[in-house]
Amino acid sequence: MKKIALVLTVVMISLGSFSAGYAYYGYSNMGYYPSFDAYLPFNPTRAEVGEFVDRAKEYIDACDNDIETIRNARNDAVDRANDAIRSFNMSVY
Repeated sequence: MKKIALVLTVVMISLGSFSAGYAYYGYSNMGYYPSFDAYLPFNPTRAEVGEFVDRAKEYIDACDNDIETIRNARNDAVDRANDAIRSFNMSVY
């Protein structure tokens, strides 16, 4: 029975790490994510280009923060699932 529990734990961890890099088509926990919507005129001035680049940097920083939040939430879900498996296995034996 312990072997089955160990195999299930390894499979769950493996599936969790595999799915981290795989985006399921048509499924997301986020819903709509805003795209970068800054506008650069056809013949921009130096100031307009500078403003455009500043907005892009702000957008990229916000994206990086969102990615970190998502990674933390994902890791928390993995930890909670593993804790549930460990707790169940300890109560069965």
